Amino acid sequence: MTVSQVPKKMIKAKKVNVMWRSLLLLSPLNRRLAWRKQRILRSMKLMLVALTMMKVTKTLLIQKRVNRMMTRIPVMGMNVRVQMKKMKTLQIVLRARIGQQQHP
Repeated sequence: MTVSQVPKKMIKAKKVNVMWRSLLLLSPLNRRLAWRKQRILRSMKLMLVALTMMKVTKTLLIQKRVNRMMTRIPVMGMNVRVQMKKMKTLQIVLRARIGQQQHP
């Protein structure tokens, strides 16, 4: 089973643990099965890491763009609380728009 063959449903951490337990039930005496078990587990871990990295990178990129846009929009003549509330709303709107641009 290669990395691309691992079903997406097995990627969630909980399901990986279930899979791990079921694979441990395979006979360690049978070397071929033990080797297969190691390969499956390795590929699943690689996919988990890759997916997590992709999510983190995407979030960071969106946050960077939001921050850049925020610095361009001066909000003056208001008390700090109102200003912070406006900026928070603007951040949410910008984040949503950027997310939609990436996934039309």
